[in-house]
Amino acid sequence: IRNLPGGDALPLVAVSAHFGPLDEARLSPLGFTEFLHKPIDAEALLRTVSALMVGPAQLPADEHRSVLVVDDDPVLRRLTSLRLELLGFKTETASDGAAALEIARQRPPDVIVSDVLMPLLDGFGLCQAIRREPGLASVPVVLVSSHYLEPEDADLGLRAGATRYIARSSGTDHVTDAVLDALANPRAPLGADELSAAADDLARAHAVRVSRQLE
Repeated sequence: IRNLPGGDALPLVAVSAHFGPLDEARLSPLGFTEFLHKPIDAEALLRTVSALMVGPAQLPADEHRSVLVVDDDPVLRRLTSLRLELLGFKTETASDGAAALEIARQRPPDVIVSDVLMPLLDGFGLCQAIRREPGLASVPVVLVSSHYLEPEDADLGLRAGATRYIARSSGTDHVTDAVLDALANPRAPLGADELSAAADDLARAHAVRVSRQLE
């Protein structure tokens, strides 16, 4: 299907009752768009198919908007990029916060979507670094996590400068919804003085949340 004319843009959903085949599909260079595990809830299936059938003409004119997707999991990084590209966004990817910061400095994106738990520089640290960069301070940052899920984690993310903080769930609709919402309703970025004044408090809170994850 991918080799057919127009097949590269056709949404493809992989479905299986076994995790093995789904894992292979996730890593396949063929490029599945979404992955569903049987038994499939009818409402979830309808939601997935409906989301994939939305045409670019029904979406805001974001054809020239760019999104930097940051995640150390290559599967999640690719899935998120594919879904955003289906909406008309241009995407670039990075595997950790430090690499993402360098890319953003060279090619400032319109939005950053970042995992929280990553090596070298995590999502909290990336947010603070972005807010300190004069050319990037106003860029919306959507933090996504499947580990930092307590209210204190979301509070830390927002205090660090995130525009939106969401829990990761199956599929990618929640991420794309957050990206569109962040663009439509941007949050006023924290100023450099505000971040500096709160730096020690944020560092302590960050250490507490990391310790919580280790426990």
